Order: sequence, then structure tokens, then C-alpha cells
Amino acid sequence: MEEFRRAEELQQLLLRYTQALMTQMAQTAVCNRHHSLDQQLCRSPLLSLDRKGLEAHACECYSVVKKEFDRLLPHVVESISR
Repeated sequence: MEEFRRAEELQQLLLRYTQALMTQMAQTAVCNRHHSLDQQLCRSPLLSLDRKGLEAHACECYSVVKKEFDRLLPHVVESISR
């Protein structure tokens, strides 16, 4: 506890992390109650990894399918990504 008090920067970081975690837990409870499973499943990867990171680690199959959707259904893809 003494080190915790002396290290103000660490203390502030830990307090901010605790606040963020509490917000995530509360929002997850609300989300589980009010939103569809599809919406909840879409939220999960966005909280864990950013879109660019997910795309960078996906196999080339993702890119092939995405390009084809973009080519064949540009208006649908555009409205979904908003």
C-alpha cells in the first residue's frame, strides 16, 4: 500500500483501468439484456482487437471474399460499414 501511495502515476493508471473495467462490465450486462446475439457477437472482436489488426492476422480468404462483396454489393457494404 505504501508503494501504491508513492507511485501516483501507477495509482492513476490502475484507477483508470478499474473504471474502464467497471464500465465494460456494466455495459456488457445491459447489452446482454437488450441486444441480439448477432449484435453481441459483432461487439466482441471490436473490443478485443482493432479492425486493422484483425484484418492483418486473417488469412487471404477474408480479403478475397471482402473484395467480391465490395465489387458485387457496394451499396450494401457501404451501409453496413457506417
